[in-house]
Amino acid sequence: MKAEKTTYKDEYYIGKFRGRTTESQLLKHALELKEKRSITPDTHKSRTLVQNVEELYKFNVIKNLEIVAKQVSLGIEENFILQKEEPDNQFYVDEYQYEDSSVIRFGINKYCNGLKEELNIHNSKQIDFSGKKLETLSNISQETKYKEFSNLIQLTTLEQEVLAYAITYLKDNSIKTALVDLFPRGTKPSDKGMINVPKDDEPVDTHTVVLYNTGEKILIVDPNNPQFSAHLANFNQLILEATYTPNDKYKIYSRPEGSKTGFASDKFRDCIDIAVKLAFGLNNDKNIYKNIDKVLQSEIVLFITNNDKIDNSIFYSKIIAVREKQKSDIGQIIKFNINQQKLNSSHKEVKLKKYTEYQEALKELKISYEKSVTEIDENYLKELLGSVEENDF
Repeated sequence: MKAEKTTYKDEYYIGKFRGRTTESQLLKHALELKEKRSITPDTHKSRTLVQNVEELYKFNVIKNLEIVAKQVSLGIEENFILQKEEPDNQFYVDEYQYEDSSVIRFGINKYCNGLKEELNIHNSKQIDFSGKKLETLSNISQETKYKEFSNLIQLTTLEQEVLAYAITYLKDNSIKTALVDLFPRGTKPSDKGMINVPKDDEPVDTHTVVLYNTGEKILIVDPNNPQFSAHLANFNQLILEATYTPNDKYKIYSRPEGSKTGFASDKFRDCIDIAVKLAFGLNNDKNIYKNIDKVLQSEIVLFITNNDKIDNSIFYSKIIAVREKQKSDIGQIIKFNINQQKLNSSHKEVKLKKYTEYQEALKELKISYEKSVTEIDENYLKELLGSVEENDF
């Protein structure tokens, strides 16, 4: 039996083992890593771990990432994946690149020492609702209610530190976008602004958003639900701007409750993936959007959204992960969206025909029933025909 060929890659780590590995072992390991990430390997260029906020401010993002990029091999790198063995580092800096667009993510290490203890202390300081009846007031809008609630949420120390650095990075370098991590909060006053801290070995969830530099203010653009991250504006409302609306038209990308994110074709994309794609698009957009409503009207949002309230040519079920619409290659998305519009037109024609036929059949059925029945049960007739609603098309 022919012996399997062995290779040696000096920079390649597998756990704590470094050295000679077979090609099949490298391939198996690469595939395992690929399943842990929904960002395509081609766009995730490098990751640098940073011990604390003091080291973060010593970190020259542009210079250091150029050095790191030279050290990263062309394959899938394990150091992109946060490990439980990295508790001494509070932050990390990721670089994503596609063609001539690059974006930096300032991340919070969910495995860092003392994180759960710190967050539990933070949770013990629940929001004081004395004098505020946010859930019972009926004479103000839901947006106003949520804004009042969100303005009471305090940021954790790590959120403040990573946000302060990201703002400095954007302002000092006149850069359009950066990504930052945060701890998502509940969207109801009854959640009291608390963070979900797992009691087992599971890490704390983090959420990633886009900071968009208008030259005046920095907009917080949430890839999913803006109410997850509106509290970031509390850091400095003179600089940061968020939206507090529960309106679905502000949800750029969402997935059904209980669905999974991942790299596989049937999985939904996660917040990092969508945030990266948004940043790529906004970086290449010559327009400057002065508020979040304008951002929602940008080409990149229209291109990659899976929300039919933003892109009204979407007609397929929301339980299906149509990943083609969120590729890094904008040209491929445009082709997909053109095809989607054609299919949508055909789809509407079929549904309109079905609805018209249904109305005609219902009318005939009513006439026949009226000969023997004085009062017709509309619901019963619909059961006979099979319900078709006007808004189905």
